[in-house]
Amino acid sequence: MLKTILVVYTDTLLEEDDIKKKKKYAFNTTSKVKKGDGITTEAYDAKLQVVKVFKNSFMYYDASTGELFNELTYSGQWRIKEISVKTNSSDSPEDIVGAFWTKLE
Repeated sequence: MLKTILVVYTDTLLEEDDIKKKKKYAFNTTSKVKKGDGITTEAYDAKLQVVKVFKNSFMYYDASTGELFNELTYSGQWRIKEISVKTNSSDSPEDIVGAFWTKLE
């Protein structure tokens, strides 16, 4: 099932107090990820840490406010990209393919 996740860019796993200070970015995924997982991808120089997993998905976000939406209602909204996190190197139709650099069990 497709769900929206929020991530922060970081090269080390962060604690909750440090996460609060960082800007969050949204992705959609069908991959099994949970809060605290770390993801690497060739699309970005920095690693990603999952900081929130929503039970459902959103289609758009507002970069200035961080709000998430399912309807496009004004020009300040952007489509949320899809990321697929793999444990192997299989091909994927999603926009971005990443791999776990750390996975919480």
